Amino acid sequence: MMPRRANPTDPNKTLSKGRSVRLSKIADTWRLIGAAGGDLYFLAEVPDGGGLPSGIVRSHLKQADLFGRRVVDDRTYTVVAHGGSVEMDAGRGYAQVSA
Repeated sequence: MMPRRANPTDPNKTLSKGRSVRLSKIADTWRLIGAAGGDLYFLAEVPDGGGLPSGIVRSHLKQADLFGRRVVDDRTYTVVAHGGSVEMDAGRGYAQVSA
């Protein structure tokens, strides 16, 4: 089991260093997924605006989701964190930027 990390209480706080998100496009929606094994720590969906998403993207996971199960892309995850955000930056290859 992965060690538990403190949940970001500030929705503007970026994910801790070493965490990353995966970016994929489903129909007209960009999906950002942060998962490790069966643990889900970040999930956001952004409408397609004609290009790759950029700027600050906040997680859609709330405290009420904590320790619940979520199915994403046909995989079942346990929600282990809520809140937080990532900064999508074209200069960094659209990688998550840590605080």
